[in-house]
Amino acid sequence: MDLTSVGLGVVSLNGVPIQTITGNTDTMMQRTTSVPPGGGAVTANLYAVYMMSASPVTYNGQAADVYITVNATNGDIPQTVLPQVDTLPASTGTVTVSPDGTFSSNMTINADVIIVVTGTSPTQSGNILGHQPAPAITLTSSNSTWSSTAPAGYPSVSKYPSGGFYGRPKHQGPHPVIPGSCSGGGLAADARSAALRGPGALMAAPVIAQPVCVQSASMLATAQ
Repeated sequence: MDLTSVGLGVVSLNGVPIQTITGNTDTMMQRTTSVPPGGGAVTANLYAVYMMSASPVTYNGQAADVYITVNATNGDIPQTVLPQVDTLPASTGTVTVSPDGTFSSNMTINADVIIVVTGTSPTQSGNILGHQPAPAITLTSSNSTWSSTAPAGYPSVSKYPSGGFYGRPKHQGPHPVIPGSCSGGGLAADARSAALRGPGALMAAPVIAQPVCVQSASMLATAQ
């Protein structure tokens, strides 16, 4: 992610699992409406994201870790689990679904940058060295595929219903995404990630990985 505005240059990111019940998910998206029976465009919102720098950076002369977060869950996921220090504009976009099993998406992402003493948690205010909103970015995908069948190991959580829509985005640029899972022993070195909320599930873009190669898995579900 390009954090030149913070004085850090381009920072490679890895996914951080958000919570136990969603497995290795680091990105959660929400559809606010169901997909029309014949396909069509639906609105999608970024619900949650949790990522961190792949290696420490130097900030004001000391070693630090960088966290990129969004917590738009209205308290469903506590700040003690997924911190967001600054007030952010909503991250929104559209997903256009075709009945032939393909879809395209366009999302504008507004996230928080939290810089902490290396090796410490961003959930503790005493660890924070600096914070500010990240520059907004737009992520797109086209000719992506979707299925009504969940991938193997996909987190099944009743309060985050999939709605029978499971997507695998083909992002423009080096942003590989895989479905979230509840198996595999935690976060791999390739930064696996995933998760979404709403009335039907869609795979979403890996949040904020602009020119950086981040492998991320995200589920997009429907509104309740």
